[in-house]
Amino acid sequence: DQQISQLEFLKQSLNASQQELSGSLNIYCSVTASYSYLPPLLGNFRRAHPNIDINLDTGDAADGIDQIKNQRVDMAIAARPDDLVPSIHFQTIAAVPLAIIAPNIDCSVKRAWQAETVDWANLPIILPEHGVARKRFERWFRDKHQGRPNVYAQVSGQEALVSMVALGCGVGLSPIVVVDNSPVKERIQILPDTSIAPFDLGLCCFKKKLDDPIVAEFMAMATQP
Repeated sequence: DQQISQLEFLKQSLNASQQELSGSLNIYCSVTASYSYLPPLLGNFRRAHPNIDINLDTGDAADGIDQIKNQRVDMAIAARPDDLVPSIHFQTIAAVPLAIIAPNIDCSVKRAWQAETVDWANLPIILPEHGVARKRFERWFRDKHQGRPNVYAQVSGQEALVSMVALGCGVGLSPIVVVDNSPVKERIQILPDTSIAPFDLGLCCFKKKLDDPIVAEFMAMATQP
């Protein structure tokens, strides 16, 4: 009887091990997303599936969809573009508020935006090279101030944009979460009365990738409370 019990236990153990997911998962996200949004998602997944290797690549959040399209990663955390292609699955995980930010140090840019009447046409602007945040800013500037912004610099990555604003190079548009987590946030002022629509941040992948058990499981766990 003891041998039969041991055999049944062995069979159950083998069945359980066969059901455990194993392999690797390649994820792309921004530096800020890697410690603001990814930890709870990744923590739950790692506890449930410890045999899966996680490969994390960080960079400009605006490049997340392209990383998917170029098949460099399995999934990405990215802003939802206005022209999301049908082949991409997008699962929202947060609404990200945006704000116009300006330097809080004594500089010509601070004096310019503190003027009684702000000369937006000549105020130096720092913009992302591309992506949802840039489109949001261009739309806001066009609606509120008309004309074209005086672009001082175009940068890759919101973290770099915040640093340039903190140095007094100009004003720009940034997700508030990036400012809140920046080591230079004390040098930043969020300008009031700049109503800019937030963007949806989400997990995205090719729809055909949802047939991959690892990707499907990660997506499913991301919707759990």
